[in-house]
Amino acid sequence: DARIQDYGRFVAKYVDTYGIHPTFASVLAYEAVMIVADAVTTTLSSDPLIVKKEILRKSSYTLTNGTFTFDSFGDVIRPIYKLRVTDGKFETIP
Repeated sequence: DARIQDYGRFVAKYVDTYGIHPTFASVLAYEAVMIVADAVTTTLSSDPLIVKKEILRKSSYTLTNGTFTFDSFGDVIRPIYKLRVTDGKFETIP
């Protein structure tokens, strides 16, 4: 799936550039920049209010970490995955 390929490209480029694997914060920061860049490109504006309005208008995004939306307040709605490590393996917690 394209999302997994995007994530793989992101990780490979990150490791190549910084020599370490990205943290969750690195992935979320990358996604934030991509969202803002998309809004700036679409609106041809760097005015924060115009960019914010475009981000909220589009509302749904599919990036390296999956699909998510913004509510009318700008809060992110995305799936939360709970995991635990058992015998060195990740397990999803229902």
